[in-house]
Amino acid sequence: MPWPGGRPQAVADVDLSRPHLVGIGGLGMAPLATLLRGAGTTVTGSDASRGGHAAHHVDGRTVVVRSTAIEETNVEVSAAKVQGIPVVHRAQALDLVLADHNWTAVTGTHGKTTTTAMLAHILLRSGLDPTWAIGGSPIGMEAARWSIREAGVAEVDESDRSFLLTSPPIALVLNLDADHLENYNGRYGELVDAFEQWGRHLGEDTQLVLCGDDGGAMMLRHRLLGIGGSPHITTYGRTAAADMRIQRIESGRAGSVVALTSGVTFTFPVLGEEQALNAVGAITVAGLYGVPEADAAQALETFAGVERRLTHSTFDTGTTILTSYAHHPTAIRADLEAARQLADECRGRLILAFQPSGLHRVTTMYTEIALALAAADETVLLPLHTRYTGGEHDHLLPMIADRQRRVRAVARDLAEATDALLEAVKPGDVIVLMGTGDVADLAPALATATEAVETARLG
Repeated sequence: MPWPGGRPQAVADVDLSRPHLVGIGGLGMAPLATLLRGAGTTVTGSDASRGGHAAHHVDGRTVVVRSTAIEETNVEVSAAKVQGIPVVHRAQALDLVLADHNWTAVTGTHGKTTTTAMLAHILLRSGLDPTWAIGGSPIGMEAARWSIREAGVAEVDESDRSFLLTSPPIALVLNLDADHLENYNGRYGELVDAFEQWGRHLGEDTQLVLCGDDGGAMMLRHRLLGIGGSPHITTYGRTAAADMRIQRIESGRAGSVVALTSGVTFTFPVLGEEQALNAVGAITVAGLYGVPEADAAQALETFAGVERRLTHSTFDTGTTILTSYAHHPTAIRADLEAARQLADECRGRLILAFQPSGLHRVTTMYTEIALALAAADETVLLPLHTRYTGGEHDHLLPMIADRQRRVRAVARDLAEATDALLEAVKPGDVIVLMGTGDVADLAPALATATEAVETARLG
């Protein structure tokens, strides 16, 4: 099994009292730093954007923590090894700091960040005073919070196999899609194998919650049911066999109305059926903490969402701008379907700015990506968001554009993308800024420009 950056070091007897976090500003590392500080450790850290890395930063530290993004050749990682300081993966440090908590690991190909925030919101509103670590920017909540109470929730990552380094008492698997297969020898089956390995490792004392509507999650369930000592499995979804069964989801511009077969009905104020499905997953897990379905559902009616997860603003022109983190074809389709409902209700068109990400994903899935983009009326493509630079992958954008007749322009930068979008947009349209890179930075300029155009028209 390949481990990006090298196989992580074992963590037996690791002293967390003085940890140093390499890349402390990252979306996963910053919440971990909050938890470590809350637990009473003396945290230091470095980041390329905050003064850079230096060997002396690890002097006097008891452990060095890195993520998969930090190479083995990093100067601080190398210095730690020379000094005999243990180097552990972020997931291992997370597992250690939460060792005394009854915590839930949220994982899957899509939806981890928002669902983690949902569950944290439910547990907080239910008076359980939870700990949480969220790899994004939840609206109206901190990304991380420490508590001495035992309830907790954190997202763990399947993209780099690091979820295998955790041993949570509760695990929620939202979906298993074919993504990041460069870390699974290019095989979807090996991804499912890894989750089966995790399930075996977690054992019969663990509660495993799976989405009954997802084929990959149900494949995992089938495998684990035939193994002695496997986790206790609970399912949720629209399928008739689900333990927590959804009767209907009605989605619109204000979110979704979700009805459960138990008789509980609630309004979930986040766009998209996929988000509503994940909300039921959060309710299912909350039940394992003793939170009644009705109370968990009521808590979600005040959930404000997570930035760049179909969050939106509507301006005086009637134009709505949505930001989306979707990058895999499945997530692209789900978010564009939700945006299409909004556009139809506004009687406008759906205009998309899409920034592909992940070299392996785009190279192997450009046809699927192009088909998913067809849900938009017009699309502007931005350059690939990747750690690799120099333009050597620019040929991938035409490969998508050639398979998608609704591509209006292939922009070379944000300025060209802004111009192309402004030429396309009309009052009442819905603009979606989609991708993991800086595509969301288009929002302020677009908002200002569309309002200026409308002011000039009326003036």
